[in-house]
Amino acid sequence: MSTTPINVTLGDSSDLLSGSDVNDVIAGSGGSDTLFGLLGDDLLVGGSDIDFLFGDAGNDTLNGGSGNDLVNGGTGNDFLQGGADDDLLAGNSGNDSLVGDLGNDSLYGGRDDDFLFGGGGDDLLSGDVGADEMLGNAGSDTLLGNAGEDTLYGGQGNDFIRGGQNSDVINGDIGDDILLGDVGNDTISGGSSDGDTGSDSIVGGAGNDWLFGNDGNDTIFGGEDSDYISGGKGNDRLIGGGGADTLVGGLGSDIFVLLDEVGSADTILDYNAIEDFMQLGGTLTFDDLTVQQGTGLNLNDTVITLTSTGKLLMVLKNVAAVNIDEADFNVPVSGAGGSTGGTDTGGTDSGTDSNSNISDSPQLRGAEVLVADRAGVIGTLASNSSSYSISSIVDDSGSSVGGAVTVDSSGNLTLTSSGEIALNGNASLLEVTVVAGGNSTKIRIYDTIADALTDTAIGDNTDTSVGGGADTIAVAAGTYDESVTIGTSVKLKGANADLASTNSTRSSDNEAQITGNVTISTSDVTFSGFQLTTGSINASNAGANLVISNNILSSGNIDARLSDDAASVNISNNSLSVNGFGVAVRNATSGAISGNNIIISGGATTNDAIAVDSITGMTIADNVIIMPNQGGSGIELGGSDETGGASTNVTIRNNRVTGVSGAGTANQDGGITLRDGNFTGLTISGNQVSGYSAATTTGSLLIVNGTQITAENVSITDNSFADDGTGRSIYSATASGETPTLNVAGNFIDTSKTTALTASNVASAGNTNFLFS
Repeated sequence: MSTTPINVTLGDSSDLLSGSDVNDVIAGSGGSDTLFGLLGDDLLVGGSDIDFLFGDAGNDTLNGGSGNDLVNGGTGNDFLQGGADDDLLAGNSGNDSLVGDLGNDSLYGGRDDDFLFGGGGDDLLSGDVGADEMLGNAGSDTLLGNAGEDTLYGGQGNDFIRGGQNSDVINGDIGDDILLGDVGNDTISGGSSDGDTGSDSIVGGAGNDWLFGNDGNDTIFGGEDSDYISGGKGNDRLIGGGGADTLVGGLGSDIFVLLDEVGSADTILDYNAIEDFMQLGGTLTFDDLTVQQGTGLNLNDTVITLTSTGKLLMVLKNVAAVNIDEADFNVPVSGAGGSTGGTDTGGTDSGTDSNSNISDSPQLRGAEVLVADRAGVIGTLASNSSSYSISSIVDDSGSSVGGAVTVDSSGNLTLTSSGEIALNGNASLLEVTVVAGGNSTKIRIYDTIADALTDTAIGDNTDTSVGGGADTIAVAAGTYDESVTIGTSVKLKGANADLASTNSTRSSDNEAQITGNVTISTSDVTFSGFQLTTGSINASNAGANLVISNNILSSGNIDARLSDDAASVNISNNSLSVNGFGVAVRNATSGAISGNNIIISGGATTNDAIAVDSITGMTIADNVIIMPNQGGSGIELGGSDETGGASTNVTIRNNRVTGVSGAGTANQDGGITLRDGNFTGLTISGNQVSGYSAATTTGSLLIVNGTQITAENVSITDNSFADDGTGRSIYSATASGETPTLNVAGNFIDTSKTTALTASNVASAGNTNFLFS
């Protein structure tokens, strides 16, 4: 038995090395290495090339590095990270955390309760036995829950998800997904309800399932037993299958399928005879049916029965039978009509008339100034004319640049290859004179965002655009090697300003990429639709009416810790991956932090995903957060800088915080942390938190010493607060008299919300009395 620990970095050759029986640190470097941890809690790093890592016994941390690696955790609660390229990760026994990172990875959780995160690429995630949580993230992934009550999220891309045995929670998220519940009472959701479309195929299987299509044109089949099926937005096709099912079409023109099967008496709660249809399944024809007004409990409903036997097939709630005829069963060949209700806005602000301010003169649609550095369509003109031409193009020195820009009959402005060369050469500006119906207008195209911000059209209180583009700069796809300082009120919109950061159509080829930092130092600023490749957004000196949305920050954060109170601060639908804090807000008096995807990789206690301090009337909602082992809070209310400012009338709802097993810090950081505030009007509802098990004095919800809350000033309901290992569902570290009573009735410890939170799941420093009714 070797009790001497090994701490070594190997050379560039292909090495074979086994650790000791205590805690070892072995780094592979170059070459194809094979490393065995043996006993103890080991750290194994593969380095470059194809490596083979075996943690063996103990709670090990294994990182394959680059190359197509094989990483095997062995026994114990292990953390496995594939790194770049196509890796195979196997957790085996123990509560393991597997992160695929880049590449097309295969993740096998093994026995017990595992967390699997695919990362980039088209990944395979397989849970095996245990209550596993899986997140495919980017790419078209395959998720297999297998045995156990699993929680599976597809993420971006067109995913295939099968729940397997037991009662699972399945969410396809973005993309055209195929979702199969299999055995058990499953809850299945096709995707996001925030505007991201996806045409999903959902099958409930056996069990009493809850199935949600959400956005997109979905096909949902309940399968056996009695299911609840909701189509959501879009033109959906709903098939109850066996059992007495409840169907809700939602927005759009939906198709409800009638079947003559055992127990197939279904109820439609929102049939709209103007736009919805019923489709006859099997051998049914309209002549087989009797459509009549109901009686008794169905007095206000249409009842559809099988004429030959009187068997009840369908009930249309609150629909008069006189409004139903054979036309309702004549489904159009192309499917039901109507709007999907989830399309992108097409480049104009929501609620703005796309033709407002249109005239005989050609004007830019949705902007007053353009920025471009790459050939392609960079903007669109609008006018009352049906034809456009260009009479001249000059650069900032007054020299003619013929052929740099073209315009088609639809008004699309295209920067040509010669225009790209000009803007990337000596020219910093192209002034294009466009003509429509005898009227002309000068359109300015800058090569940098910084120069465009100095244009006289920005902030002059005159709208020279069509469709609500006053004080708007539209930045086309390209790479902008600059840092940007915004000191004037402006709407700065990147190429993807109208697409959420997780939209599957976004890629590096169609992004407006900024390589430096962005600084905002004034009020009335919108910054939307960019990718920051290395930089962060500093809005600490911004003012009211701040919007930061639909941006991708590859390694940076968003700092809106305002120096003075400001109304309407909205940070939404951004994606951040950062070794540091994610989003920080202070002194905001209204607004929201919503729909963001945040991955924190560093384990420092200051690395909170969302940290807010001294805010009033704000909502923190629908954010998806991944936190590392140990480290900061998923959401911290009170202050990242711990100044102890009060926050009032704050709502924290429907967020998903997933910590790698062992996340959090004793007495300091939980999944949701309340810190140093005399809180009033606080609502915490519908959140799902797990993985916070670093110590017995942390948990899914942590109330830090110094936090004052009275029972009547906080509502904590309908949350899933996991009681993970050492950590608690709720822990109160407050001193005597600070938080004497806390009502936590109506909360749960599992994602399916079937197991209620009880006294065994909560703890305190001895100064908080928890109420459960």
